[in-house]
Amino acid sequence: MNREMAIHLAKRLEVSVNFFVPKCSDEDKRVASNHNVTILEAKERPGFQPVEWLAFPPKDLVIDFVVGHGVILEKQEHIIRDYHHCKWMQVVHTALDELAMYKTNSDAIDKGDEKQWNELILCQMADVVVAVGPKLKEFYAVFLSACRKEVYNFTPSIFTEMCSLNPSTEKGKKFRILVFGRGDSEDFQLKGFDIAAGAPSRSEARVSEKLMKQGLCRSQLLVKGYL
Repeated sequence: MNREMAIHLAKRLEVSVNFFVPKCSDEDKRVASNHNVTILEAKERPGFQPVEWLAFPPKDLVIDFVVGHGVILEKQEHIIRDYHHCKWMQVVHTALDELAMYKTNSDAIDKGDEKQWNELILCQMADVVVAVGPKLKEFYAVFLSACRKEVYNFTPSIFTEMCSLNPSTEKGKKFRILVFGRGDSEDFQLKGFDIAAGAPSRSEARVSEKLMKQGLCRSQLLVKGYL
């Protein structure tokens, strides 16, 4: 979704979009340039995790708006705003404490509550708050009403790559479902991996075994490696 947002913003002639990442390939840069998007690689900084490198964009980079996503980048966004004197847009993807109710690990609710408070603090600090979809808009609007901060709804459409696909018109007897995601143990059931899954390369057997414990028949299950 971050990629699609960058592509669509770059369609406006008055907007220059820089996509700041820890690492990327020359092919990534080439594809991005086709959409008038510039990918910038962060400078490696010993002692910092790669995601923390993103707190240090080039000093000479002109920034009017920094777009942050969720609590993973909670440190980087306001550091960039303070040092580059720009505005900050915070995009929220989930209701973290509500999500935690459906996770299976023992400390999920405590962690979810902590992450949710951090997300709300970030939203209070940000200049603009954007929620993905009307449900999250309502959720965050309630919590942010006290500080009179408006929450904007951002509902993505179908990815552009999918628009040119020609789905099969043959009506088969089986209804096929593809579930795409990482399949972390803590949200294995939350994201539906107990009924369908894709697996990292060379771990198909491990994921299959996990799924079989959910009561699936072998004839119902086809686990494919991630491509």
